[in-house]
Amino acid sequence: MPVDEPWADPLLVLTERADQARSDTARLAAEEVDRARAELAVGDRPWPEVTVQTRVGLPTTVLETAAVDAALLVVGSRGRGAARSVLLGSVSLHVVVHAGCPVVVVPGPGSPHAPGPLTPQSDRRVVVGVDSSAAGRAAVREAAAHAARAGSRLVVVAAVSELDLWSPVHAAWAPAEAEIRRAVESRVQAVVAEEFSALPPAQRPDRVDTSVLAGPASGVLIDQAQGAELLVVGTRNQGEARGLVLGSVALHAVLHAPCPVLVVRAAPADEVAHPDARTEDGSAVRTGASGTG
Repeated sequence: MPVDEPWADPLLVLTERADQARSDTARLAAEEVDRARAELAVGDRPWPEVTVQTRVGLPTTVLETAAVDAALLVVGSRGRGAARSVLLGSVSLHVVVHAGCPVVVVPGPGSPHAPGPLTPQSDRRVVVGVDSSAAGRAAVREAAAHAARAGSRLVVVAAVSELDLWSPVHAAWAPAEAEIRRAVESRVQAVVAEEFSALPPAQRPDRVDTSVLAGPASGVLIDQAQGAELLVVGTRNQGEARGLVLGSVALHAVLHAPCPVLVVRAAPADEVAHPDARTEDGSAVRTGASGTG
């Protein structure tokens, strides 16, 4: 609830009016919670405990502070049409970049990317972009835990960049496309196995599919997210520039995905060098679908 500081505005904010605004905000928020509880009630699944708080301050500052010790921060966006990159919402974009926990951005009802009605549980799926970076691995763990809780299928996607050969000479030493795909598929399976082994059984989904597709990671993920309940992408911490940089794949997903997007950052302690996928002759394979691009 933004309230200008009295000394910064020619019109003083009366205490009783500020208190009334806070009370009205809390009431409206509680009504929205009740409405959501009624709309989303599924069988005997318990509804989580909900606490409504109203705080004075800029939404970006209030949310960033509240999320310091949070497991997850969820925000909505209202971007529309061609101007979505501008109208994503300063609050949504700010917390995706700055929050110290994973952030879910949910397209609002006015957005062309707003999620549709809930699909039957047997058809629900969580899509995650993966590579062998710390951020990609963190995304796999978060996606697995969500899919397990929701009883959804987990779809692990890796995008393979097409080789840009300048001349036939380069083609002589470039690995064959089939070889690249086999190497990436092997690496994806290894990353999934490694990350699943570190998860408790309750956070391992029963149904897991992996897919290696050719093309830019941003486009591949948007295509695979059609009809999904959630798209999970990772983005690297950027040292001192962390607050200024969001991976291009992650940003593209937040702006254009047809479903809610969960953006995950690796813990600083986990940001160590992981070996890239390689072909049998040792040449590096470029992959990317975690949002780390």
